[in-house]
Amino acid sequence: MTTVEDELDVQVLKVGERSVLRFAEYAFSFFDSAFARSPEGFSFRLADDTFEVRGHNPDFINVIRNGLAWEPAGHAASPCRILLTDRTNPLLPIAPELLSPYFRERHVERSLSGTRYRMHLFPDIGFWQFHDLEEDRAIQFSETPAGFPAWEPGSPLRNFLSWHFSRSGRRLIHAGTLGENGVGILLAGSGGSGKSGTVLSGLCGGLESVGDDYVLASSDDVIRAYPLFSAIKQDPAGLKRVGLEETPAASGPLNWQGKHLIPLAGLHQPQMRKSIEIRAMCLPKITGGERTVIRPTDAKQAFLALTPSVVTQVPGDRDQNFAFCGTVSRRLPAFAIDLGRDPEEVCAAITTFIRSLA
Repeated sequence: MTTVEDELDVQVLKVGERSVLRFAEYAFSFFDSAFARSPEGFSFRLADDTFEVRGHNPDFINVIRNGLAWEPAGHAASPCRILLTDRTNPLLPIAPELLSPYFRERHVERSLSGTRYRMHLFPDIGFWQFHDLEEDRAIQFSETPAGFPAWEPGSPLRNFLSWHFSRSGRRLIHAGTLGENGVGILLAGSGGSGKSGTVLSGLCGGLESVGDDYVLASSDDVIRAYPLFSAIKQDPAGLKRVGLEETPAASGPLNWQGKHLIPLAGLHQPQMRKSIEIRAMCLPKITGGERTVIRPTDAKQAFLALTPSVVTQVPGDRDQNFAFCGTVSRRLPAFAIDLGRDPEEVCAAITTFIRSLA
């Protein structure tokens, strides 16, 4: 039987735990030619760095364009280059296929830790990502043009961004943000703790945010958070709580978690800030109480709220991500927020608290 891969002369190669490095080296030998000849793509800036993404599928390019908090790129001598391909693309003549159903990604990550390569595999749909840290270039393989994970529209290219920014000591973390006049807080906690709802309440009350889920963080002289993605996520009930159930934000499709993707730029902040200086880490908790209570807690609780999701959800360099979370948790004062039931009251309490940090 003739397959699509045969017709397009795309060779599907079996890749196992011990052959990942060889496959990465072989795949990147085709990179420059395939990247130069790919017809679709655009250049952009995120957190002062320049990227260029190219592929042959305009639909997925638009997913990236819509999902990132990007700015137009000026001239850059050496941008991070990301190539998107699938088995219908003849420009890259190879594609990976899992050799065995038993693929230990953590084991492979450790074997690659001393090399120039990082990788991630979502085996359910044959979705592979490889990043060459030395040349700052990346390849994403999917089996079909639409074969990307359900979460990709909300945080496109997340792993590539994480690996790229790690080269300069910045880290992608799983946390929300709120601020005023460029000064603010991180909101850390597991799913369902109230991070996104708190960010939405704050935005509706006039505060700023650079993200409710994943943000880029640096730990130089100060802790600083930068936007990567253009939307926050909220379920219909959450939109109703803040009076947005009749707005265009509530009319779009629900994502894989049953949430709407709501553009940050349209939520009472005409233009997203380039960064927020973080002065405290806050751990929200939905209590249903009459009023919001903000009280000090310790660095251990902050670390436990921030670290598990960062280490499990951001592949590659997990030890460094663990250490970075420890640094942030030690340097920032930590506070627990027992969230009240009224979104306006929650916003007012957090606004007063942020102003006390300025």
